[in-house]
Amino acid sequence: MAQIDMKETTLKIFDGTLGALTSDSAASDADLTWTAKSTHIGTDKISITLVDPAVATQSLSIVVTDREIVIDLETDAGPAVISTSAEVVTAILADSAANALVTVVAEGDGSGVVDAIVLATLDGQKSITIKVGEGNLSYSEKRPVEFTRDRGIIDTVRKADEEPMDLSFDILWEFITAVDGSGTPTAEDAMKKIGEASAWITSADDPCQPYCIDIELHQAPNCTGVEDELTVFEEFYYETLDSDLREGSIACAGRCNRIVAENRRILAASL
Repeated sequence: MAQIDMKETTLKIFDGTLGALTSDSAASDADLTWTAKSTHIGTDKISITLVDPAVATQSLSIVVTDREIVIDLETDAGPAVISTSAEVVTAILADSAANALVTVVAEGDGSGVVDAIVLATLDGQKSITIKVGEGNLSYSEKRPVEFTRDRGIIDTVRKADEEPMDLSFDILWEFITAVDGSGTPTAEDAMKKIGEASAWITSADDPCQPYCIDIELHQAPNCTGVEDELTVFEEFYYETLDSDLREGSIACAGRCNRIVAENRRILAASL
């Protein structure tokens, strides 16, 4: 296994805003409003496509690939699209994969026939992307187990109480504080919910918990035919934050309200 070249990685910090999208149609009561279900990373990667099959008497069908939802609309003998927004809502609710990603609400009574739309991505989740260049990120997953003995001899093993995952990173930065009104926060702004990140929303499943963020490490190897790799750390709470002004670096350590990271490979074209 090759070492990860940090020069080929980016560090992305997300808040917990739910991404949304409105797909407009010409008919009244035909618009659809799509909203992500999870506060975690992926909102900005969920896409919706409504397809006109251009073939007679086709039934409405849904295909979900990763975070891409493709809906082939129903047609009559014309062939013309006859799927209403209410019917699309019903189909999404009935499809477990699509229903796990989004909620969808129809305009008015949902009786209007929807228009086909090309791929559109949910929007609204706040994030910043940091080109690492130099630095490192490390994490530690714990799997505590308890051993019991029978008259002094090891006998039974069981899982012990779960332990949160440790995460730390040490990267270079250009500025600690963002320019007022720029809308582009620094890493420190994002982690502290200050400055240009003051409107960020916690990524915690429970909004009453302290503020936290999600972090994604994206490795894009400079090698033809090799997939990108994403490592996702949900609900990260920083506990120490050290800045070195001479080196222009920021070192952060904390824990995630998770016991494991999410690792997956993906084609760059799907990002």
